[in-house]
Amino acid sequence: MRLATRWLRRRESPAAEKPLRDELLSIERLDERAVALAASLTVDPNPRRRARDTFPRFEDNVRVLRGTYRSLAEDVRTGQFVTSAADWLLDNFHLITSEIVDIRRNLPRTYYRTLPALASREHEGHARIYAIAVELIRHSDSRLSLQQLIQFLNSYQRVAPLTIGELWAWPSMLKLALIENLRRLADEMLAARDARRAADHYVSRADEGRDLEALPLRSDTAFIVQLLHRVREYGIRLSAIRVVSNCSSRVPDAERERPLWQLAQYVSIVFDASWADIRAADQSASPATRRAIASVFCIDVVAVSSRQ
Repeated sequence: MRLATRWLRRRESPAAEKPLRDELLSIERLDERAVALAASLTVDPNPRRRARDTFPRFEDNVRVLRGTYRSLAEDVRTGQFVTSAADWLLDNFHLITSEIVDIRRNLPRTYYRTLPALASREHEGHARIYAIAVELIRHSDSRLSLQQLIQFLNSYQRVAPLTIGELWAWPSMLKLALIENLRRLADEMLAARDARRAADHYVSRADEGRDLEALPLRSDTAFIVQLLHRVREYGIRLSAIRVVSNCSSRVPDAERERPLWQLAQYVSIVFDASWADIRAADQSASPATRRAIASVFCIDVVAVSSRQ
């Protein structure tokens, strides 16, 4: 019973950070959001103030992603069930590793700290260009397109022009934000994996006729879905925990038909845009903006999609 007990105790610890996901906006509404964002972000007037160092967090994200990869690879090696999201991560981890190397090569830590920093309370100390990248990821569900990037930067700069240094760092900032989001999704994936394993262990104990620990009143959705699935699989042999079926009212119908661990799907988006494509997309883009956009699309960009 130790596995289920450990999982139930872990649930009482602080929840993992939620993925970068907010209201999904159309191109037109993204323009409006860019203008509003430019008006709300205040750059710290003190030229000696350095942007907050985000690289410790980046390195921690890398550590978590590698740990997730090792855990999922071990599941495959031992013949355990793996989700479609886990399959994607295993198949595309080499792309993620490539982007991590690219960030380290193209965004020196010392250079990052020279970028304009924000003074507003919510973003205090963060590099302005990174905050812009996070906002775009949050409202686009990490689905990036050429038109999106050009219009978002153009709309932002109608109110607050960016520096050449910020435009140069833009591709790496997008990747930093995508890696951050992927880490948060990986945390959710592992949490759901632990919940399913705890449910399996709970059912195994019931099948063996052992004493069962009372379930918490508020169980994780992945735990309940897996428990219901296993109870139906075993049938009347698990009458001892059939009372749990009453919990099914807490699981939305859509999630009962499409399990929680299949809701997160990751896609790798690789663009190869020429200067002609960029000019055709938006003649009004400045040369510096076009250069920044080209840098994004001429390098593999790992984008994450996890619509719930």
